Amino acid sequence: MKLIVISPEAADPREKDIVHALFTAGMERYRLRKPGWSAEQLENWLEEFTPSERFRIVLHSHHELAPKLGLAGVHWRDDAQPPARPPRDYGLTSRSCHDLNVLREALGVYDAAIVSPLFPSISKPGYGVKPSIDLAELQRILADRTPAQRHTQVIGLGGIHGAVTTRCVELGLDGIAVRGAIWNDKDPVDAFRHIAASLATVAPFA
Repeated sequence: MKLIVISPEAADPREKDIVHALFTAGMERYRLRKPGWSAEQLENWLEEFTPSERFRIVLHSHHELAPKLGLAGVHWRDDAQPPARPPRDYGLTSRSCHDLNVLREALGVYDAAIVSPLFPSISKPGYGVKPSIDLAELQRILADRTPAQRHTQVIGLGGIHGAVTTRCVELGLDGIAVRGAIWNDKDPVDAFRHIAASLATVAPFA
């Protein structure tokens, strides 16, 4: 099971150093989500990383930078009119799914689908207290996927921390994405290691 980290939305003076350290600690994929940033701000930020590090970063806005900077891929929000058939020249493609019908449409089309909220959010207090995602139905969808639909890795987001990793595995998710559990911790790298260790006890990394 994959463990993915999503960036804080706002500028964080710790972020670059922490991301470097997270890559060293084994983070496979970093999702750069800065909705208020310009293309120039993103490009300047990304140029601080080596080509091999950039190849592990997925960009959530200003997609045109992905091929220019050698990024892993791009992501679409589900309220931003994601394409029915995503272009392949941006690398890996993913989209947000806040509704299980949207998830069904994404299966077999995108490389990854991030489904949320699963549990009460850590980074957005009050969000996900009454999740819009029916976990029992999600589990059925994941179990019934065709081989073609399994091309799309389904990643869980929202309230993810070490204590819920077993439940995430039970649901049949292909990975989990964390944000608040990392960035709200006084030691984000140690928090990442703790979640990774919790995950490793219940599911192998893939």
